[in-house]
Amino acid sequence: MCPGLAVPGAVSALVFPTEPVNPWSLQLACPRDCLYLATLERTRDGAPMLARRGALRGGIAPATVTLPPLTTPGGTYRLVVRVVPQVNPGALLVQQSADLTVG
Repeated sequence: MCPGLAVPGAVSALVFPTEPVNPWSLQLACPRDCLYLATLERTRDGAPMLARRGALRGGIAPATVTLPPLTTPGGTYRLVVRVVPQVNPGALLVQQSADLTVG
């Protein structure tokens, strides 16, 4: 830890699915050790439907982050990932997928 130093969240790889999948998953890697929160949110109101949080070691190959394998009702959703470094955390990085429609 370095007092006064705040490192913003960053990803070195992030791949969202281009169509609905079950279970929902994505590929994620960070340049330095990080904490993440991946959520499946309803597009119309941003309500979280599924979530997974965890930690990744920095500088390694992308990991598959899989959300709980629960059935998702019909509607439009997006995957949202929030990332922050484990050491000297600064601004939270927020990335989201395109809208995905479940029939």
